[in-house]
Amino acid sequence: MSKPATKYSKILDALKRNKKIFFETVLSEHLSTEFTCYSQIVYCHVAPVKGTFKMEELQKLMVSLIPGLEPTRRDNFYKDSGMLHFGRLCFEEFIGEEHFIRTITLTDTDMLPKDFINGELKIERRNRVLRRIIVKLFPNVKIAKHAITGGDNQVSIKPDRKRGAK
Repeated sequence: MSKPATKYSKILDALKRNKKIFFETVLSEHLSTEFTCYSQIVYCHVAPVKGTFKMEELQKLMVSLIPGLEPTRRDNFYKDSGMLHFGRLCFEEFIGEEHFIRTITLTDTDMLPKDFINGELKIERRNRVLRRIIVKLFPNVKIAKHAITGGDNQVSIKPDRKRGAK
């Protein structure tokens, strides 16, 4: 009996089937902490092969990228102060469980807190391990590739007078 497909595999399949887009994934792995509950964050940088800066076209493409899978969060494209801010779809899935036991041993046994037994306190904890998949859509392949190396999440849509644009 095979395991059910993960959201991650469904997302990759949907992106691979779409011949009108470029995409590349970047995996960020780390142990979850009190500040984040994700043990994996996967960034899928996506761009239409034929680039466009038309916000409506990008928004329409973004919401159609992963059919049949509802995102946990969606940030739409928007324009503000001459900048086009890029949209993204976020998905979360349970991928495992973290289980740990913490033992605290006190050497000063004169005044032990009440929960300590023979100078020791054991704290047992279980946490869900989650993966977050972020599908970020960019206006063109060049910007998507630049974002992989830490580029911006926005681009100017004002004409550049230095290059003679009107």
